[in-house]
This record gives sequence, C-alpha cells and structure tokens, in this order.
Amino acid sequence: MTCRRGSFGAYRGSGDARPWSSNSPRTRALDRFLDHYNTRRGHSALEGRPPSRLAA
Repeated sequence: MTCRRGSFGAYRGSGDARPWSSNSPRTRALDRFLDHYNTRRGHSALEGRPPSRLAA
C-alpha cells in the first residue's frame, strides 16, 4: 500500500495526492497535523476555543 500525500483528515478530492517518498516525512506531517488538530484548532463544542485554552 502506498501512503498518499495530502491533507490528513477529510480528503478534498483535488487530485493533489502524491505518494510519500518514505514513512519518516509522512510521520512528521501526521504529528504536526495531530498537534494542531488536538490542541490549537477551535472546537465547536468549546465555543470555538482550542482544548489547550481549557487547561488553565
């Protein structure tokens, strides 16, 4: 199976997906995405605030 490059999360179907050259850059990109998704992006259940704002 080939790992496809693109945004992690919802597939936009824009045709920009390309195979990763190796697993290392794919893992780094996924780590960055998960950090943003889980700590920085606004959540509708939190009135648009990221979860990190609640840890005060």
